[in-house]
Amino acid sequence: MQLWGLYGLVWLLLPGCAAAGAWPDAVGHGQLILKGEGEGAIVVLDGAGVAGPSPPVRSRGLSWYADYGLTSRLSLQVAGGYAQTTSGIRRGQGFSPSSAGLRGVLLKGDAWVASAYVGITVPASDPLVRQGSADAGCGAEVRLLAGRTGHLFGADVLIEAQWARRFTVLRADQTRLDLTLGVGLPGGVNSLTQVYSGHLNVGSVSADWVKLDQTLVRSFGPWSVQVGWRRTLAGRNLPAASGPIIGLWKRF
Repeated sequence: MQLWGLYGLVWLLLPGCAAAGAWPDAVGHGQLILKGEGEGAIVVLDGAGVAGPSPPVRSRGLSWYADYGLTSRLSLQVAGGYAQTTSGIRRGQGFSPSSAGLRGVLLKGDAWVASAYVGITVPASDPLVRQGSADAGCGAEVRLLAGRTGHLFGADVLIEAQWARRFTVLRADQTRLDLTLGVGLPGGVNSLTQVYSGHLNVGSVSADWVKLDQTLVRSFGPWSVQVGWRRTLAGRNLPAASGPIIGLWKRF
């Protein structure tokens, strides 16, 4: 497999947001998140994590995520999107990998919660994204989530960690670790610092990534607007990409 295929697919497979928080939805209520994202890179990280020049790589897309409270401890969640990518001289567009599953509370206290998610993944529709991807065939995902809320220097604080393992038929597995720090600011604004890391095997080539999303979320009743920036902190065999994030959240 050519590395350009790996660069493009890893980029598109990275989550825009670990939207599925550990906390359950109220019965009959949930949330919908629409997010527009764009990234570009002229530098690539090689197999040793060393940066070097590369042809321009660009991607833009719209992702969506929704969850809904079925019971006091069980929520339904679905996610998908549509993306366009240019990787070297190759171009492609189509539906991103989609997923659906159930998230259930394992343990819960007044200020903390531990949950688990089990779901299925459907591959992306574009051959460039599917080529050699861990999501190239239908598969399953198991995710463990833990979060805690509190106060620090008078501000509301949320911390959360998610560990996931993706299993795909006849393909290599994928491991992810996502971390989130949320801090309440004056005026109904929340600061979100989110780190996404993971490891993916594609044939004889593997890729690792550590990406940082730094965003602000402003609430207007049941609506929220998210703006920020994503950048690559470290990795192997993928572009050192960065770009803007714009999101619209709706609680219902």
